[in-house]
Amino acid sequence: MTLRRRMLVALFVLALTFGVFGAGVVAVQRSYLIGRLDAQLAGYAASPLLVVNLPGMESDRVALSDVYVGRLASDGGLRTVFAPTGDPQLLPDVRAGEELTVAVGRGTTAGLARGVRVVTARLSADEQVVFALPTTAVDEALLHLTATLTAGWLAVLLVVALLVGWFYRQALRPYASLVDTARAVNRGELRRPDPAPLGSEAADLTQAFSTLLDERDAATARAGRFARDAARELREPLAELARESGRYAGPGNASDAYGLVESQGVGAALRRIDGGLRRVSGTLDDLFVLNRLDARGGRPGGEVDLGELVRDRGAALAHAQPGRPLTVEAPEGLVVTGDAALLERAVAALVDNVAAHTGPDVAVRLSARAVGKRVSVEVHDEGPGIAPEDQQTVFEQLHHGAASDAGGVDDADEVGGGSGMGLAVVAAVVTTHGGQYGLSSAPQRGSLFWFELPR
Repeated sequence: MTLRRRMLVALFVLALTFGVFGAGVVAVQRSYLIGRLDAQLAGYAASPLLVVNLPGMESDRVALSDVYVGRLASDGGLRTVFAPTGDPQLLPDVRAGEELTVAVGRGTTAGLARGVRVVTARLSADEQVVFALPTTAVDEALLHLTATLTAGWLAVLLVVALLVGWFYRQALRPYASLVDTARAVNRGELRRPDPAPLGSEAADLTQAFSTLLDERDAATARAGRFARDAARELREPLAELARESGRYAGPGNASDAYGLVESQGVGAALRRIDGGLRRVSGTLDDLFVLNRLDARGGRPGGEVDLGELVRDRGAALAHAQPGRPLTVEAPEGLVVTGDAALLERAVAALVDNVAAHTGPDVAVRLSARAVGKRVSVEVHDEGPGIAPEDQQTVFEQLHHGAASDAGGVDDADEVGGGSGMGLAVVAAVVTTHGGQYGLSSAPQRGSLFWFELPR
C-alpha cells in the first residue's frame, strides 16, 4: 500500500473514531437525562394517593411542572387529574390493565409531546394512577448536543484534511512524481521529474535524480556516437573486402585465381572469409538499427502492410535457398502503424535467424494474420529446436545458441547469419511499436518465433 493510500485510510479511521465517540457521548447523555426523568416518576409512584388527593387544590390551579397525572379505569378510560402546564391536552398511550411499575417510553394520543416516560401505581382494584413526563426537553437537548458534536466533528476533519493535503503537496507529491518519472524512464520515455519545494529533502532527491538522468543520457549519447562512428569507419572497408572476396568465393573462380587450384582449399577459405565479412556487415547493420531506436525513443508513424513484408521476405528466402521446403501465408490488408524500414528489418531478422540456424532442407512456414485488433507474424521451422536454457535469452543482444541448434557454421556463413543481434533487433523494434514477441520451442519439435503489433 502506498503512503498516499495509508494517509487516506488514516483519515477515514480518524473520521470513524470521531463518529463513534460522538455517538457514545449522545448515548451516555440520553441515558443520564432519561434516568433523571425515571427517578422523578419513581418518586411520584411511591406516594400516588398523596399526589392524587392534594388537599384544597383545584386541578386547574395545581402545577407539578411537566408531570402528567391521570386515573386509568378498568374499562380503559383515562381521566386527567393534572396536565403539564405547557401541554394541557397531553394524553399518554396507556392501556387498561398495564402494570408499569418501572418507567418505560411510550407515545401519546393527544397533546404536543411525541413521547413520554410512563409509570403506573394502583389506587384500588378497579383504578390505577398514571404518572408521565414528556421527553420533549430531553429530545431537544440531545438534538442540540448532536448538532454541536457534528459541527465539531466536521471542523476537526476539515482541519485534518487541510493538514494532510498540505503535507501531501509539500512532502509526498514530489516523491510520487519521482516514482512516476522513474517508471516512465524505465518504459523508455524521455521525462524529467516535476520540481519540488525548495529547501526540502524532496528537492535534493529530485535534483540528484535529474543529474543521474542527465549523466545517463550523456553516456547513451556518447555510446551512440561511438557506435555510429565505428560502424561508419568499418562499413566501407568491409564492403570493399566483401566485394573482392565474392569475386573468388565460387569454386570456378577460386581454381583459376593466381594459378591456385581448388584442391588446395582456397575456395573454401574464401567462402569462409566471405561469410565472415557478411556476418560482420550484418552486425553493423543491426547496431545501426538499435542505435536508431535508442535515439528516437518514441513510436514511429506511417502505415505498413506486414503481409507484404512477409511475402517479400519469403520470396528472398526461396531465392537464397531454393531447396528448402517453404510455405508462405500472408494475405493483404494487414496494416499497422510504424516505421517501414524498422519493421522490414524485424521480419528479415526472424527469417534470417531460422535460415542461419537450421539446415537448408528443414521446412519453414512464414505467416501473417489478424488476431483481433492485432497483427501476428510467425516463423515456424521443423528444425532441432532450442534448448530450454537458451529460450529465455535468445532475444538478448549478442546471444549465440548452442551448436546443436544451428545448422553448422558454413550454413550460417552462406546466409549471412550468426551476428547474435538479429533477435535483439526484433525485440527492440517490436517494443518500440507497442507490440509483443516471443517463441515456443521443444527439442526435436521445431521452433515458433512470433511478434504481434496493434492494427
